[in-house]
Amino acid sequence: MRSLVVTLALSLLLACMGCGNKAKVAKGDMERYLAWVAEYENTVKVHPGALFRSWYVSDTELKDHVQTWLPLAKSGDANAAFLAGEACYWGCGIEKNYPDAFSLFSMAAEKGHAPAQYMAATMLDGGEGVKKDQAAAVELYRKSAEQGYAPAQYAMGTALYWGRGIAKDLAASAEWLTKAAEAGHADAETLLGSRYLYGEGVAKDLETAFAWFMKAAEKGHSWAEYRVGVAYQKGEGVAENIDEAVKWYKLSAQQHGTRAQDRLKELGEVWK
Repeated sequence: MRSLVVTLALSLLLACMGCGNKAKVAKGDMERYLAWVAEYENTVKVHPGALFRSWYVSDTELKDHVQTWLPLAKSGDANAAFLAGEACYWGCGIEKNYPDAFSLFSMAAEKGHAPAQYMAATMLDGGEGVKKDQAAAVELYRKSAEQGYAPAQYAMGTALYWGRGIAKDLAASAEWLTKAAEAGHADAETLLGSRYLYGEGVAKDLETAFAWFMKAAEKGHSWAEYRVGVAYQKGEGVAENIDEAVKWYKLSAQQHGTRAQDRLKELGEVWK
C-alpha cells in the first residue's frame, strides 16, 4: 500500500492484544481493518482477501484471532461478527464459507454496523451464500450509506444509475456518488467524472469531470488515468497537452489498461 505500513499495523495490533480485553481486541482489529479497506478502496491496488492476510505474521496468528472473534460474535459483539464474517468470506484463518459469512455479517448488520450492512448487501446483490435479492441489497446499502460508509454510498450510486434493485434515478445516483467521491472513494470519483463528462444526472461540465478524474488518477486508478489522458489529448476541461496525455496513458497502460494501450499505439508511443 502507498501510505500504510504493515509493521505499524502489527505493532498496533500487538499493543491492543496486550490489554487483556478480547472485546477491545475485536474493536481495535476492526478499526485497523477498516483503515486498510479504505486504503484499498482508494488505491484499487490490493485484493481485500490479500489485505486481510497481510495483517498477520503467520497463518497461526490469524487463526487464533478468528477463534477469538467467533465466540464474541455469538455473544453479540458486532465488531467481532463483522471480522469473523470477513474471515469466512475470504477464507482467511478459517475455511471459506459464504453462508456462514452472510450469517455473521447479518448479525452485525442488525446492530447497525455499517461495514457489515455493506457486506451483507453485496452478498445479497450477487447471490453469494444467500438467495439473490437486489431490492433487499439496496435497503442495506442505503442503511450503510446513510451512516457515511463510502463503499455503500458508491454502491447506492451505481444501483440508482442502472436501476438495479431500485428505480433508475440519475440525479439521486449522482448525489450518492458525490458523497462517496468527497470521502475519497476512487471508483466514485471516476464514475462521477463520467457523469459530469456526459451530463448524466448533473449538468455537463468538462472541467469538473476532469477534476474528478484527476483525483482518482492520482490514486492510481487505471480508468481514471486513461480518462485524464483523453482529456489532455482532446483538450476536454483542460488545455490540450499531448505530452501529458502520453504520460497518463502510459500509467494506465502499465496497469493493463487496453484503451490506453490502443491510444499509445495510435500515437506511436512505446509503453512497456
